[in-house]
Amino acid sequence: MAYQQNIPQSTDLLSKSQGDILGNFQAIMTLVDVNHVDFASSDQGKHFVVTMPVQSASPPSGYTFINNETGMYCFLNPTTSANEVYLHTNMSGSAIIAEVPLTASNQAAKGWCYLPSGLILKWGSATTAGSSAAVTLNGGGLGPNFTNVFQPFLTCFQGGGTIATFKVGSIILPTMNVTSNNAIATFSYLVIVN
Repeated sequence: MAYQQNIPQSTDLLSKSQGDILGNFQAIMTLVDVNHVDFASSDQGKHFVVTMPVQSASPPSGYTFINNETGMYCFLNPTTSANEVYLHTNMSGSAIIAEVPLTASNQAAKGWCYLPSGLILKWGSATTAGSSAAVTLNGGGLGPNFTNVFQPFLTCFQGGGTIATFKVGSIILPTMNVTSNNAIATFSYLVIVN
């Protein structure tokens, strides 16, 4: 039975409205039981899973977030071509509003992920040839392109190989140039960008 929001009316007799009232309670129970624990559970009021329909826009069309309100929704990420969970947030109480895809990432040996602030981490490894290496940071399917590099981190590759010291020679996007005190050495990098 479908929910009837105008039941009961002040003129209704209980004997005639009982079926409609019962139907409303059953419809409410059906609604609450979707993604929630049951009314009778000791965990009542909690979700056991949260599912969100994919929105057609980011932020969602037809919804206005209240000032300083944080929200979550699902949207087809144009960079990853995957449905991602987005966080709508007011950055540090300022006028800057951010729509940050939280689930966009690639966790392979070379990959990237978003941080809740909207910054991006990119990581990978490379090997110097003639004591230098050029690492491509933008393009090549490694997430969204960016314009600012805040901090690169370099370390000897954990998988073994020659011990060496590394430093960033220059960053002229899309490339980060790394130099080493050894002609052939493998390093891991982690770069914070936006």
